[in-house]
Amino acid sequence: MSEIECCRAQLDAERAARREAEQRAAARERELVQARDAAEEATAKLQGTLDAAMQLADEANAAHRAKSEFLAIVSHELRTPLNGVLGFLHLLLASELNEEQRDWVQTIQASSEALLTILNDILDFSRLEADRMAVERVPLSLESCGRDVVNLLKPEARGRGLDLSIECTASEGCRVLGDPGRVRQVLLNLIGNALKFTERGSVYVLVEPAPDGGQGQARVSIIDTGIGIPAEKQVLLFEKFTQADSTATRRFGGTGLGLAISKRLVELMGGRIGFRSEVGRGSTFWFSLPPVPQGESGLTHPFQGKTDMIPDPSAGVPHRAP
Repeated sequence: MSEIECCRAQLDAERAARREAEQRAAARERELVQARDAAEEATAKLQGTLDAAMQLADEANAAHRAKSEFLAIVSHELRTPLNGVLGFLHLLLASELNEEQRDWVQTIQASSEALLTILNDILDFSRLEADRMAVERVPLSLESCGRDVVNLLKPEARGRGLDLSIECTASEGCRVLGDPGRVRQVLLNLIGNALKFTERGSVYVLVEPAPDGGQGQARVSIIDTGIGIPAEKQVLLFEKFTQADSTATRRFGGTGLGLAISKRLVELMGGRIGFRSEVGRGSTFWFSLPPVPQGESGLTHPFQGKTDMIPDPSAGVPHRAP
């Protein structure tokens, strides 16, 4: 083969290789275009799905807010006539009644107070769910709050044959920041709950500095000798509309909202809440609140300036199940 023929063959081979490379590049480019188009289509579908999900979430949130506002309005409107009924029942009990009539009126009064408790729970919970619960953070004495609530509940404790007492181991009665009315409500919840689930023995309220240091926080512990809570049920206690045992609803009543409300209130005040329990040995429920900053003076009495926010003594008692 001559040199010219060799060059021509080499040139033909190079041209064939170039055409093959161009064909592979074109095929690759078509694949890339198809992949890009598929990616854009998938992105558009994903964006559409995301937009639909966000719209559904917005609608769900709006429905949730509407539900909470509806519950708040309804429970508030129901409380007004119910408070009127309770007021007239008190007046009726102060009048001249025979024994049978007095028993009837007291039964109506007990039922009305139980209904008011449920309405108060629903009202508070709906406000919390709608983020419309306002709390103050002012200096107060945990010991003073605790003693007021203990004195309020002592007649109930005596009626149940239980010993109810309080002790404070801290100086100045454990000064903390919190909402006096809401602190009182949480104490009513927890102490009332302890009394309800203790058949014999005592309920002891201890006010002390947080034992783990707690960045200066003070703690209230409510210690009872009640029935205790099984370990497998304890995870349910702070869930809304939940009781550790369905038999507790039939035996003790309630909505299962009390502990959920207490937990949210304590957290809104910057504190913590917890418990420990053992079946047959009783339970200890506690909550802690942040201390008064150095330099802040003055204590707020539990009821000072908060009359309009103080719940009824029978309101909001949680229902802790065995």
